[in-house]
Amino acid sequence: QFGSLGKALVAGAFFVGIVMVITGLIKLKAASENPNQTKYSDGLWRLAVGAGLIGIPAVTGVLGASLGLGETQSITSGGGETF
Repeated sequence: QFGSLGKALVAGAFFVGIVMVITGLIKLKAASENPNQTKYSDGLWRLAVGAGLIGIPAVTGVLGASLGLGETQSITSGGGETF
């Protein structure tokens, strides 16, 4: 059941990353319209953190496949031909 918890945390990080990217874009738009009231750095750090959170599922998938964790398929278990 710990695997399910990990998948839920990764999915949550992905969705939080999407929200962070959207808010970062909104902050950048606000900074371009009112440069004296909003700083560009407010939007840029949100974009960077959001992109990092969105990339977590890909990184965990690559690490899992590299370390041999999880389910691996061979040609025969994937429905292919046997030689």
